[in-house]
Amino acid sequence: MAESLDEKLRRIWQEVRQAFYYPTLPDPEFKDPMPAPAAMEPRRFHIWVSKLFMGLLEKSGLISTDDALKGLLLHETDHYITCPYDFYGYLCLYSAAKDATGKKSVAQVG
Repeated sequence: MAESLDEKLRRIWQEVRQAFYYPTLPDPEFKDPMPAPAAMEPRRFHIWVSKLFMGLLEKSGLISTDDALKGLLLHETDHYITCPYDFYGYLCLYSAAKDATGKKSVAQVG
């Protein structure tokens, strides 16, 4: 029996988690409608992937579903790895960096 899209998402998510040394992120889910192929909800760091987009991509034959899912999940997880804090945390880091350097341009994080 062919692997369902939900099963692929779970399997590939484990590969992505391993690549980033198991970040503490919730399991991604499919959600539609979406304004983008994938996105991360900034408060809970929840990754959403558009099932509609995945279906269109699969029909196009441009890239395998596995590669597309992996690329989207790697991209969204990288956002978390690069900036693993909420807006309040970002403001605290920015404020501390600005105070330490005395320059707004140098203090920008993320």
